[in-house]
Amino acid sequence: MKRKNNHMETLRLRNIPVLKQLTILLIVLILLLGKGIIDRQQTNGESNSYETNQYSHRVELLEEFELPQSSLEAETAIVWDISSQRVLFSKSPDNVMPLASITKLMTLLLTYELGEYTERVAGFKLEELADLTITSSSNQGASELANAIGSKLTETNASKPAFVAAMNLRAKELGLFNMKFHNPTGLDESETLSGGYGSAREVAFLMEYILETDPSILGKSKLTSYKVTNDEGLIYEVTNTNQYVNEITGLIGSKTGYTTLAGGNLVVAIDVGMNHPVVIVVLGSSPEGRFLDTIRLVSEITNQYDVNM
Repeated sequence: MKRKNNHMETLRLRNIPVLKQLTILLIVLILLLGKGIIDRQQTNGESNSYETNQYSHRVELLEEFELPQSSLEAETAIVWDISSQRVLFSKSPDNVMPLASITKLMTLLLTYELGEYTERVAGFKLEELADLTITSSSNQGASELANAIGSKLTETNASKPAFVAAMNLRAKELGLFNMKFHNPTGLDESETLSGGYGSAREVAFLMEYILETDPSILGKSKLTSYKVTNDEGLIYEVTNTNQYVNEITGLIGSKTGYTTLAGGNLVVAIDVGMNHPVVIVVLGSSPEGRFLDTIRLVSEITNQYDVNM
């Protein structure tokens, strides 16, 4: 993944000291994480419409394509071309929706920024548990990571609340102002409250940031399955919750999500050729429909790209 010099810089934090108060934590995170972040919101407070082409010198521009919105089961969707910084397709992309396990993208981003790759969490290296969590969408894995990283942020027993507070702060630092997290897993808190909220556009921007700063977060999410061994010698077979990984052309990484409130969600990043990443997000579909919606959008994109080659 070729990184853009003037877009976003890598913000890898290590060895964060234990803080006495969460208030101090938030101040420190603002100071440490605030540099190099793109404020994607318009300064007048209106909904985000960040579709300007910041890289107009690039020649690999895909033509916008038309797709009847009714043909998608998803309530909201977006196709975001990272290279040209353009929306290629959208359907109500700024509607705030329950995110379900797409929430775990923020959980893993913070884990990699605030943790050490080799530290042990629940019998695994942090990196191994993070890989397991994104691939199998493990709620236990996300909770263990949140507790481990959260314990670095507070001297109290409220490690998970401290971590969730940091998730919400990080969203604001990234300019994702409609994102709101109530837990690190995305599980519904109640019949009316989701574990995380955000828009399709914001999910696309979060995925872009991960690709720009640490694409290794997504590495294992393009595998159908793999095995990992914990500290006790137990072998775990990790199966991808994205059962269509082999049918998505040029897949770089993906994250699924499903709860009663959210319905079926999916975000994928694909390479349409010559290191040209595109992000596709569908929210509010069905468990099966999220995959069919995404595959259709992938097909449209790759066909358009092939025509322009």
